[in-house]
Amino acid sequence: MKDSNADAGREDPLLLIGFRQDRLGARLVTLANVIRVSRALDVDGRYLWLSQPDGPYPDLTDPTEMFSEEFVARWIRVVSTIPSDLDDRHNCSIEFKKINKTNVLSKMKRGDRFWTENGADILYLMDENPNATAVDFRAAFSEIEFSKFISSRFKKAMSRIGADDSLTAFHVRRGDILDGDPWSLTRWPRKYVPDEFYAAAVKQVEGPIVAFTDTPEALEHLRRTQPGAERITPIYDALDLKKCSRSQRDLLELLVLSHAAKIYAPVQSAFSTAASLISGNPITPLPRGLGHRHLEDAHDRLLNRAIDKPESFFVPGDLAQSLQFAARHAMVTKRTKPLLDSMMKLDGSIFSRHPFLLRLVSELAIASGNGDAALDFSKKSFTAEGIWKRDKIAAKIVNLAARKWRKPDSLAVLEDYCAAIFDYSNETSASYLLKNITTDYLGNAMFCTAFLVNPSGLEMLAEKVSGERSILQAVSQEKEVKLTPLWPIMTDWIDLINGNRGRREISTTPSLHPRLDAFGPEMNALLKNTLSTGQAPADSLQQLQLGRMASSLSLFGRYKKALDLLNALLRNEVTPMNLKRQADLHYRIGHDANALTYLKEAVELAPDCHGLQLSCALGYARSGQFNLAKKHTDMAQEIWPGSKVTDLAKKQIHKMRKTS
Repeated sequence: MKDSNADAGREDPLLLIGFRQDRLGARLVTLANVIRVSRALDVDGRYLWLSQPDGPYPDLTDPTEMFSEEFVARWIRVVSTIPSDLDDRHNCSIEFKKINKTNVLSKMKRGDRFWTENGADILYLMDENPNATAVDFRAAFSEIEFSKFISSRFKKAMSRIGADDSLTAFHVRRGDILDGDPWSLTRWPRKYVPDEFYAAAVKQVEGPIVAFTDTPEALEHLRRTQPGAERITPIYDALDLKKCSRSQRDLLELLVLSHAAKIYAPVQSAFSTAASLISGNPITPLPRGLGHRHLEDAHDRLLNRAIDKPESFFVPGDLAQSLQFAARHAMVTKRTKPLLDSMMKLDGSIFSRHPFLLRLVSELAIASGNGDAALDFSKKSFTAEGIWKRDKIAAKIVNLAARKWRKPDSLAVLEDYCAAIFDYSNETSASYLLKNITTDYLGNAMFCTAFLVNPSGLEMLAEKVSGERSILQAVSQEKEVKLTPLWPIMTDWIDLINGNRGRREISTTPSLHPRLDAFGPEMNALLKNTLSTGQAPADSLQQLQLGRMASSLSLFGRYKKALDLLNALLRNEVTPMNLKRQADLHYRIGHDANALTYLKEAVELAPDCHGLQLSCALGYARSGQFNLAKKHTDMAQEIWPGSKVTDLAKKQIHKMRKTS
């Protein structure tokens, strides 16, 4: 198929594009989002279809294998490389949460361009109704015209299967996760579901069950070895797959899956998510969607098998991915030592092929009280051949936890912790350890002074977790403890976070309403009262919490509410943190000069605050005053000579200087 964007370096005039690099499910959802948003805004949008015959998905080279040529001509542009202008476009997944239709059209009129990668959810603007948007999304999907080949095979499949309220579908994701390079090198806890949980789901289902999988041999192993799994009917028994390419097969399966009344699937499966969004039928996420009794039984059976019969798994990759679930349950049931002993006996090749297991061993070692093994295996993870960045980050956090455990007052550990949270990736499975360390550092004067962290009221926002998750706390034997998440702290210092990915994670997770709900009904009532009267309460703790709420309102584009709230608080008392919040808000609405004024006032009030000096340095750099930026990074260095956060800020400033 001809590449219609051969000149990948040129600026693309399209106001809205969609782009994904992965498989069919995510591409379809993004495509439907492009169609819906283009219709809603009345703009010309296109989906950029990545076609790489020598790439990881050669079966997705030609979209006309799946769609009609007329549809491709209208909505799809084939490209051979990643679009070069993505960094110059607004990412819809972030921007649309903060702006309405009028705002986005105004930005487009100024020449701003947008792109969407929303392959697992429906994209909608701040002023759009989610339920109505879901209906429009399904209407947009119905506009997709499939090829004659796909249409005829789909009709034949549905006549064989039928679709009524009794049909249940399982999505058994295996494929490249088992032994594909590079996907098998890392963990996939939200995409992979061990066999035991499918067997547990069978017990919850009455009526026919049809299973979709990318690895028929793995499904046959599941049906043969798990009790009750013989009830599962493979989809390939019903589909006519003769002359189908892989992409055509995947599309046919997805369309059939969308007609199932119930879908049991991994938490993060673009394939299943696409089917659910298309049909409106909900997904029961595995394993967490199982009933408590079935879930606990499946966990027990999996852990026992991992300890006693590791050779019984389908292939080593099946064991490696399943061990993530077994390890979590071993922590819950205080059985970490037998699982650790079992893993230490495994053939070394499994650690070479699946290097993320080295980090898992180090986590089990911490939970087992073996600090030496935790340090040793976490260090091995850093240099393991083929280790993914996210696993390396996780290993560093495990290593940090082990060092904090050994030397709780170490300045070097504190400096590495600050580097970790400002170079932060929330997707790591070791983030619970980071919350342990964060909770512990709320009592550290140097950390709290450096970033104006007032521990008062943070306990209200802490997350309840089971006791085994509290690795570093004295209450580790308790059934339930509270760990402080990072968002209440990092929302105020998002400018210091290194890289778009970390900023995006703090900016989107959790979303606004769960954040506000975490403060409780009394504070939310007080928020409404303060906004309506313009008068802040006299209570200092309530003022502190309102300031944190203002940060979240500002971050999610509720600028007027945030501004009114901060003005009320500042009329009551001028504090460095609320001045910093005013600066952040003014940067977001494009008032850079006012923002820098607020930052300077904040620094004057708290000249010894390491974080404020760095924020002020970044503010001067944004305005092109690089000499003054250096003055403030030097002052930050004097305040805390060993801080690696200063180095991260200097990297940002260096990048600004290069592009100025």
